[in-house]
Order: sequence, then C-alpha cells, then structure tokens
Amino acid sequence: MTIDGKEVSLDLPNKELESLGLDEYSTSPSGASIAVTNEGGGAFRSLIHIPNLESNGEFEFSFSNDMTLSSLPDGGVTVRDNKGDILGTLDAPWAIDATGASVKTWYEIRQSTIVQHVAPTSSTQFPVVADPFWIPFLGIMGGHLTRHALTQMAKRKITKELVEHVIKTGRGSKGNGNTTVFNGNGIRVIVDNVSGNVITVTKG
Repeated sequence: MTIDGKEVSLDLPNKELESLGLDEYSTSPSGASIAVTNEGGGAFRSLIHIPNLESNGEFEFSFSNDMTLSSLPDGGVTVRDNKGDILGTLDAPWAIDATGASVKTWYEIRQSTIVQHVAPTSSTQFPVVADPFWIPFLGIMGGHLTRHALTQMAKRKITKELVEHVIKTGRGSKGNGNTTVFNGNGIRVIVDNVSGNVITVTKG
C-alpha cells in the first residue's frame, strides 16, 4: 500500500494472499480462515473465522522492519515510519462467538509485528469471529481529526466540540510513541505530538 507517497509493506497471516479484493484462505494448519475486504482508501478488514476450540488463536500482521508500533489506550495500535510520522492504525480488536458474546482478544507487539490473540473458553459457542481493521492515516479530516478518531467518536457519540474542550481544559500526560494524552469529562483524547492531529478518542 502507498500512503502519502510512502510505501508500506504488510504481511497477513498467510503470505499466499495475492489481492485485497476479497480472498478467503485457510491459515493452515490452524483450521481458521480469513477473508480480507478492501474498504477503499487504503483501509481493509481481515475477518477471522475460528471454527473450534482446537483452532489456532494467534494471528500475525507484520509490517516493514523500519516501522515503529505503539499501543493505544483503547487497545489499538499506531504504526509510524522511521521519521516518526503516523502511517495508520489498527483499530482496537474485538471477537464474538456464535451467540454474540464477547471473546477475550488483544494485540501483542513484537517489534514490527502485531499478533492478535483470541482466547476462547470451554463455554464459548463456535464459530468465533474476529475483525482486525487497518485504517490508513489520511491527513487532516474534520479539523485535525484522523479517520480513526472520527470512527471512534461516532461509535461513542462524542462531538468535535467535546474533544476540543478536553484538549483545552483536560489534564495532559505523556503517551506512548510521541503522543500526549488528555483526560477530562470522562473522555480520553490522544494527540500526535508531531502533527498535532487527534489520533483516537475513547471513554474512560
């Protein structure tokens, strides 16, 4: 993929994938399968289907070696190039079973690789579905709000005015990967120190 003229390499769990149109394949020998959907504008979703408790519960997404990965408070991950510029984010992970119940899942950062862990239990009803969502950094949107931030705000019904209020009046502290975290009114706002853009917005 290319973002603002910068080429970004990303290996999915099975390197035989050749396109991002819609390609379902098996992550042999795990028994799980993945369908990748192109969302447009460089964004894509990887729908992971886990059929049973014996299936593999670890899925690796590997970026170019010169990328720096940092965790976000909501469980997502930012990806930066060697200049410190944000190239994109992986949205906070989620997984549900056949009844719609949440299944424990989280990202682990291993240098330039993100590993999504999915941990079903004996009470989990299969199949389990997880959905890693890559969102490229598309510059300034809506007044210093990234696409990721706008997505999170829409989910949580948080207005732009409230975000601005938290930045102006909230308590600021140092965040991961050259960011500042502002807290106020039950809202957490993560701002990139390089560009000044809001990366993500969460409640808590």
